[in-house]
Amino acid sequence: MTYDPALGRCRAATDPRALTTGAEVARIIATAAEPHPLSGSDGSGPSR
Repeated sequence: MTYDPALGRCRAATDPRALTTGAEVARIIATAAEPHPLSGSDGSGPSR
C-alpha cells in the first residue's frame, strides 16, 4: 500500500489502480496454494 500524504491515508483502499487489497492478496495466495483442477496432480484431473 502506498501512503498518500494528500489523503492522509493509504491509497489502496480508495484508488482503483492499486494492485490489491489485503483480502485479495490472501485470496490469491490461497488460490495459488490449491492444486489446479486441470493439472491431474491430485489424481482426479484429465491427465490421469
